[in-house]
Amino acid sequence: DASFEILDMFKEFIVKSGNINFCVNPFLECLGVAFLLSDFSLNKPRTNLRYIEKCKNFFNKYNEHNFVVKIKKLIEKPSFKYDAPVEMALAMFHKKRPSKTLLERAGLNLKEYKELYNDLTSFINETNFNAFFFENKLYYTAKIEEFIKDINEYSPHNYLFNFLGLKSKNLNIVLMFSVTTSNYGISLNKNLYCCVRPYKESRYSGEIDFCYDLPYMTTLILHEFAHSFINPITDRYENIVNSIDDKLFSLAFQNNPYGESKVTVINESIIRAIECRYLKDNFPSSYNEIKNDYINDGFILIPKLEEVFEKYSNNRKKYKNIKKFYVEIINEIKQYNNVKEV
Repeated sequence: DASFEILDMFKEFIVKSGNINFCVNPFLECLGVAFLLSDFSLNKPRTNLRYIEKCKNFFNKYNEHNFVVKIKKLIEKPSFKYDAPVEMALAMFHKKRPSKTLLERAGLNLKEYKELYNDLTSFINETNFNAFFFENKLYYTAKIEEFIKDINEYSPHNYLFNFLGLKSKNLNIVLMFSVTTSNYGISLNKNLYCCVRPYKESRYSGEIDFCYDLPYMTTLILHEFAHSFINPITDRYENIVNSIDDKLFSLAFQNNPYGESKVTVINESIIRAIECRYLKDNFPSSYNEIKNDYINDGFILIPKLEEVFEKYSNNRKKYKNIKKFYVEIINEIKQYNNVKEV
């Protein structure tokens, strides 16, 4: 059952269902407004056109506010695109000290970061953002309820936890109405956030839709939550990863913005292989198409990883969780011989 809570402007709008908080976050919506007022090219309209118009009509006279001016300058930095602004907004909202990496990506020192926080709260006060946020209360509620209903029977997070033998009670799915740059998995102080943008197509005429494509959305949730578990485990095997032949990853490097990070390709390959397993069990008609798309994108390890996962699944008495089995996964990747020619 879902319980509803709407709090002041420095609190999220939260609908709790099961063990997940479904949220609309005021700081993220303010960030989205700043993106809109800055004409940020990566923040392309999707099925949220009506909401964008609401934002522009309410906030259009504030395009020279300090917060908007500073955001416009920050997003010019190649290092501060995609997940960095979203992580920053969430860190500010929860009043968490920003990571060193986040400050470096923003090119800010701690004093400048605090000044930006003050500019954000000033923006909230001066624009009467609180009124806008509450004005859309029923709209946010309807869309969250719709989202919960759409994904309810598929439970991708529980599938992930059962497979990993690991879990978290600190799960948050954030629906982003004005931020459309991408979808993001963010981890803050053991709280896991899957930040979801509107989908590019809609089941509803001219209206925002998050779950138009359920195989896509449910695997996205699984994917973003999985990073918080898989990435730290892979890091423990950095020495083995570094010894793996670069040729194994050449197609993934060529087709994805990972630079030459073998660790990133391994994480993405393992998580995508878990996705494929989930699809086979829940959306079998989408399994082959999505799996082949992943392989064509350079994740050629997926068929081998699916075989390795069968060994893991058939020996769960021995391997209580993925951590106990992980060295086998890494060694199988190292021994993989069928390197695709690029």
